Amino acid sequence: MSAVGRLPAGAAIGSVALAVADLDRSLAFWRDAVGFNLIHRDVARAVLGVGTTTLLTLVLRPGAVPQPRFSTGLFHLAVLLPTRRDLARTVRHVGEAGYSFYGASDHNVSEAFYLDDPDQNGVELYRDRRREQWEWRDGLVRMGTQALDVDDVLGELEGDTARWAGLPVETRIGHVHLKVGDLVNADRFYRETLGFDLTQRMQGALFFSAGGYHHHVGTNVWQSGGAPPPPPNAAGLLEFTISLPASTDLSSLAARFKRSGAAVERFGDALRLTDPWGHRLNFVVQST
Repeated sequence: MSAVGRLPAGAAIGSVALAVADLDRSLAFWRDAVGFNLIHRDVARAVLGVGTTTLLTLVLRPGAVPQPRFSTGLFHLAVLLPTRRDLARTVRHVGEAGYSFYGASDHNVSEAFYLDDPDQNGVELYRDRRREQWEWRDGLVRMGTQALDVDDVLGELEGDTARWAGLPVETRIGHVHLKVGDLVNADRFYRETLGFDLTQRMQGALFFSAGGYHHHVGTNVWQSGGAPPPPPNAAGLLEFTISLPASTDLSSLAARFKRSGAAVERFGDALRLTDPWGHRLNFVVQST
């Protein structure tokens, strides 16, 4: 930790857990279409990732319904591909599997495609531009939303005859974007309490990161200003994990969170907290 209580530069999103209504239906999307590897499955959950690295856990909630539009909860989870060609390959395969994208955007720092999973959880597939191409001013990074040249992205596949083999092992969950009730408390929790840096603000949204990334956590009130949480039988976000460098002093981090008034539960090399809208997050120290 730094002297001013910021999160260490190596902090990043580790994994996400979702409640789903039908495991087979969700696996047809996340494994067969998007390309995650199935690491483990039982009757109640499926653990997916790349190689042996867990990135996504699907937890069966029989009869689950999509979260209401006017509620807090998950806006989208974002799967970060290592290269533009990897993004193009994945987008092509998702389309060939029968799933439709509802949008594609150039965000200056990244190029992104958007769709929903079978439970109407928002999904972003994206690749980052090189960090030296990002534009910073007064501590904030330039992030816009322009139309993406989809044909140019898919043009990366010209002459590509490689057999589809799923997501590359370098794939990660790049960020999570949350629907929150208000931005004042979002800033207070994610920046002042947890120690993320504010990297961008725009109408109705704030973005936070560690280590100079464009954002690890997005928050917005576009559909959720003053909204209640989703009902208990809703599909959607159960929790997400923030991975910390192995050198992190977890006891000092827990003490700082508590001094800020946060309720912290410790279990092994992990801390569990809940934001003001019930979004549960775990801080986990990376294994050496």
